[in-house]
Amino acid sequence: MLSMVSRRLRVVPVLVVGAVLATAFVVLGPARPAYACNPVTDPYCEGVEIEDPGHPGGGSGGPGGPSHSGPCYADSQYGRVEVPCYDDDWGAYDGNNCWWRPAPEHKDPEGEGEQPGMWYRRYCISPHGSYWIFQWVPDGAAPRLTPEQLARRALASVRLLPADIQMAPDPSGSGLVGLPVWMWTTVNPNTWGPISATDSDAGLTVTITARAASIAWDMGDGHTVICDNPGTPYEPRFGNRTSPTCGHVYTTPSRDRPGGVFPVTATTTWRITWSGGGESGVFTVLRQSQTSVSIGELQVVTE
Repeated sequence: MLSMVSRRLRVVPVLVVGAVLATAFVVLGPARPAYACNPVTDPYCEGVEIEDPGHPGGGSGGPGGPSHSGPCYADSQYGRVEVPCYDDDWGAYDGNNCWWRPAPEHKDPEGEGEQPGMWYRRYCISPHGSYWIFQWVPDGAAPRLTPEQLARRALASVRLLPADIQMAPDPSGSGLVGLPVWMWTTVNPNTWGPISATDSDAGLTVTITARAASIAWDMGDGHTVICDNPGTPYEPRFGNRTSPTCGHVYTTPSRDRPGGVFPVTATTTWRITWSGGGESGVFTVLRQSQTSVSIGELQVVTE
């Protein structure tokens, strides 16, 4: 690990979330990522989406040590687990159970080293818990991102949204058993793509382009419809025709479901391609949105 550290490291144990720690600066303990806690038993565990960890790589060391493209592993209180090699909140993984993120907003003249440098926020996990500290890192010893890590940082600068759910029948109304249901999303760069971004670090430049690949519609009745398109907006002139691109037909009414509705969840799979530094790759992220729909039965009156 790095030998030149600040004269005064401010250690913040992440053991009791929500308690205000009385130090020279007042902070709240950050939520614990899912790979550092058990989201089932720990009410303060906030899951971090760990997606497609990357390609074989490895190594160890702190700032200035080898970078990682994945997969990466750490020793947590729940054993050795696979972790993200780069996390949007915590930064680049150093191979020794810690992530490093530049923290230029932190000011502490007494803790700055004799050499020019920058403050970093170091977040670490261990079999005994987790903690974070601010640490002064001299110039030239700062962590270097791999092209994939830089691509993930570029991704953090764009807004990939879930589907802007549109349905016929409208969720504010009701439909009927046996009649077609149309599903689609409003299409714009943030809900369907493409959307691009570029980021640079230490002479390395990477460009990403994100496009939605599909939407999985969980219709709430035990059926999931996967559409590799944004769907077709319904128009009254279509009458009772079936959607040509993305639709469903309910075979049972929703009256016996909680609230008398079927919950509908749309999960968009985003495909991100990146290139830079002589490398290229692909990874995916998921985004979800929800609504509900009421489905009744056609009442037949006989004499």
